[in-house]
Amino acid sequence: MKILFACNLKYRDNDPEGKAARLVSYWQEEIQKPSWRPFTNIQVDEEDKEVIDDNDPRLSKLRLDYGDSVCNVVKDALRGLNEYSTRGQHVMNEVWNFRGGQKATMTEVITCILEQLSAADPGLRGQEFKVPPKNCSNSI
Repeated sequence: MKILFACNLKYRDNDPEGKAARLVSYWQEEIQKPSWRPFTNIQVDEEDKEVIDDNDPRLSKLRLDYGDSVCNVVKDALRGLNEYSTRGQHVMNEVWNFRGGQKATMTEVITCILEQLSAADPGLRGQEFKVPPKNCSNSI
């Protein structure tokens, strides 16, 4: 959404949705290239910690062209890939809690699935499973 919003502002009447889709595709390919690792090591409490280098030329150009919000989307994706694999950047699917802006917990995932099942067949509610009272249908 942040990329689409930025493209709407930048391109207005010149196919912003198409440009956003191309920009997303481009950066999906870029962050998976093992030759590009915009990380640097810093000392935190006498331990080495790997962080994204904000002075990386590609990230700097992205920030200049599209702003901080788009650059932060790419940086978040890089952090996620680095969290799973420090040797190679491989995509890992995960369920996302958009309301909370973080990975969904197993409880949130199961609750959402159970709510969707009970909405699809109200006769199931309470018979074969119990839906927790917390409403999360829009959070994942």
